[in-house]
Amino acid sequence: MLYLFCKNPRQVLTRQRLLERLRDVDEKFVDEHTLTTSISRIRGKIETEGDT
Repeated sequence: MLYLFCKNPRQVLTRQRLLERLRDVDEKFVDEHTLTTSISRIRGKIETEGDT
């Protein structure tokens, strides 16, 4: 996911677009719940770092 964010700076990546492009180690698409959890964790880190 970080690779996609770095590869597409200043571009809004929709949930659908991320789901289409993200694959796990077995080359299977990532589950929507996994994506939601990952985004939530990233947001938590950004908000924590931005508050200090």
